[in-house]
Amino acid sequence: HFQLALLLTTCLVLGQFSVIPYISPTMVANVGFKEEDLAWIYLLGGGVTIVTGPLVGKLADRLGKFKIFVIAVIMSMGVTWLLTHMGHIPHWQALLVTTSFFICANGRMIPLTAMLLAVVPPQRRGGFMGLNNAMQQIASGCATLLAGMIIIKSAEGQLLHYAWIGYFSILMSSITILVAG
Repeated sequence: HFQLALLLTTCLVLGQFSVIPYISPTMVANVGFKEEDLAWIYLLGGGVTIVTGPLVGKLADRLGKFKIFVIAVIMSMGVTWLLTHMGHIPHWQALLVTTSFFICANGRMIPLTAMLLAVVPPQRRGGFMGLNNAMQQIASGCATLLAGMIIIKSAEGQLLHYAWIGYFSILMSSITILVAG
């Protein structure tokens, strides 16, 4: 079970961190944000997850961790597709998509963490969580590197192939549902 739990974390983080580091550059290059507008993405995304995070946790306790995890993963797939296929759209629409992405990303991690902790006996949780954290760091670095090798800048300054990264993220999300089950 430990190996499956680590694989689950790795797949989820590979999907998330292939997309996350390129949100800001893509918003500037492809959507039309100015550098000074980027703070709104993280202010709104972080602010909303302060409210939605505890709600997701309560739902996971009430309805089941796996069920809420699957719902959050499926919702994140749609939002990831929207995020990685955005062109020039009004800022409020882009902010709606990025905020939804943050809600879904956070919404996956809450039941995931609860599921992981259920796999490990209490006397081994500290060591397991340390190893799990190391796997998250390795996966996030690999995902960012992989995405950086795929995304290219056009002569016009747009970032190309972010949609491919979205498809990869959706694939990894699909795998997490299979592994978690």
